[in-house]
Amino acid sequence: MSLLNNNETIEDYENYLNRYPSSHHADEVRERLQKLRTMYGDWQRIANSSYASDFERFRQKLPAKPIGEAMRTENRFARLGNG
Repeated sequence: MSLLNNNETIEDYENYLNRYPSSHHADEVRERLQKLRTMYGDWQRIANSSYASDFERFRQKLPAKPIGEAMRTENRFARLGNG
C-alpha cells in the first residue's frame, strides 16, 4: 500500500477502494479513510474559531505525524494568543 503512505487526500483513498475493493489492504484503507474523514470533519467544525483552546484540543487528537497542511495550527496559535 505504499501508494497511499503519508497520503492525506480522502479522494485518493476512495478511488483506491473503488478500484480495489477486495484488495489485501482494503480494510486498512477503509480504516484510514474513516480516520481522515473524522479529522477533516473535526477541522471543519473549528477552522474559523477564534479560541486557541479549540485548536489545542484538535492538535492533541492528531497522530504523531501531521495531517494535512490545512490542519497545521502553529501559525493560527501565534495570531490568536491564549483564547
